[in-house]
Amino acid sequence: MSNLFRFPVNKLSTKSKRYLKIAKAVTKMGRKKANQVKDFQHKLSKTMVENTRAKTIIVGDLSVYK
Repeated sequence: MSNLFRFPVNKLSTKSKRYLKIAKAVTKMGRKKANQVKDFQHKLSKTMVENTRAKTIIVGDLSVYK
């Protein structure tokens, strides 16, 4: 995968096969990273809920106005 990025992308034509291949790989890596973050957040929130007595977590703005 790293061999794809040796040539500067900005010198490639936007219609070339190499550019499209690199763009597809970058999109795939971005999607994978987003899914990993989403999965971690879900696992973390699930663990937090399971470890509370009420089995509920309330999220909101707790700022107090005077």
